[in-house]
Amino acid sequence: MPITRAVIQLKALEIVKELNIPPTEFKSSFGWCRRMMRRNGLSLRRRTSLAQRLPSDFREKLLSYQRYVIKLRKKHSYPLDQMGNADQTPVFFDMPTSVTVHKKGNKSVIVRSTGNENSRVTLMLACLADGTKFPPYLILKRKTVP
Repeated sequence: MPITRAVIQLKALEIVKELNIPPTEFKSSFGWCRRMMRRNGLSLRRRTSLAQRLPSDFREKLLSYQRYVIKLRKKHSYPLDQMGNADQTPVFFDMPTSVTVHKKGNKSVIVRSTGNENSRVTLMLACLADGTKFPPYLILKRKTVP
């Protein structure tokens, strides 16, 4: 499982409680965590991945599309409450963080997960041009046909 600074700070507070150290004597602060990591040769490491790049003419295509929509709206007098936009995005059951605390100098960082990083539902978000937002619509996968 990924280890974050917040997890380290919470674990330190648990240990302090087990050792019966008064809370006034030890505070698991951000500065304490940073110094402890430095003393023990730990650093924040980022999981690497490839990102999709936008096309070089993305800005021109976007402006062209906006002009096209505005021209259609003026031509046909579409009211704003009749124009909408919707998009779907996956929501994964196991979304391991991309940052973990690990020894300095290691070339690879392995992050364990529950094995459900490919299990997901689909969330659809929609709104109208007049600012109306629709409730989120959740789409669940089903193996058998009802």
